[in-house]
Amino acid sequence: YYLFMSLVGIVIPFIAIINGQKNIDSAMAGILMATMPISTIILSHFFLDDEKMNNRKFIGFIISFFGVFILIYRDNLFNTGSLSLTLESQLLVILGSTLYSFAAIYGKKYKITNPINASTGTILFATFFMTIYLLFFDTTQPNITNLLLNTNILLLGVLCTAIATVIYFQILQTSGASFLSIMNFLIPLWAILFGILILNDDFSWNYIFGLIVILFGIKLANSTS
Repeated sequence: YYLFMSLVGIVIPFIAIINGQKNIDSAMAGILMATMPISTIILSHFFLDDEKMNNRKFIGFIISFFGVFILIYRDNLFNTGSLSLTLESQLLVILGSTLYSFAAIYGKKYKITNPINASTGTILFATFFMTIYLLFFDTTQPNITNLLLNTNILLLGVLCTAIATVIYFQILQTSGASFLSIMNFLIPLWAILFGILILNDDFSWNYIFGLIVILFGIKLANSTS
C-alpha cells in the first residue's frame, strides 16, 4: 500500500510534472492539472462501489473545469514553444494528473490504516525513491546540504507535504476520492490569491468570474438532490 501510494501518488507524477513544466507555463499546467478530478470521477465509477457517477456530479465537474479555464486564461496562453516540445510537456503533466487519480482511487479502496500511519509510510517510501532520483538521475546536481538547510524547502516539506498528506488521507478515508479531487479545482484560485497578496500580481476580472463558476460546479457536484 505504501509503495503504491508513494510511487503513483508522489514520486512518478511529481517527476513527470516538474519535467513537463519546463516547456509550458504555469497557467497551461494549471489547466492540465485540473483534468485530475474528471479522470477521478470516471475511475471512481468503475472501481469504487460508493462513488458512482451521476449526471449532476459529472456536469458539476465539467462546470468547475471550465471555471478553472476562465480563471487562468490569458491571450497568450497557447503561444508556447515548438509543437513537439509543447505536446510532450502537456502529456507529461496529464500523466502526472492521471496518476494522482489512480492514487486517490487506490488509497480509498484499499485503505489499511489511519491517516497518520498512511502519510508516514507513504512519505518515507517517497523520500527513499526521490533521493535515488536526485543522486543518480537528476542532471542539475544540486547541493544536498543547501537543500536540507533551505528554509523555504523546510516550510514546503512541513506544510505542503507532511501536514497536507495527513489531511489528504483523512479526507480520502472519510469523504472519498471524488470529493477530494474536486477540491483541486480551488488550487489555481489560491495560487492566484497568494500571488496578488504576496507577489503583487495584477488582478483581473476573470478571477471573480472563474471563482463563481468553480464554486457553482463544486456545489452542483456535491449536492444530493
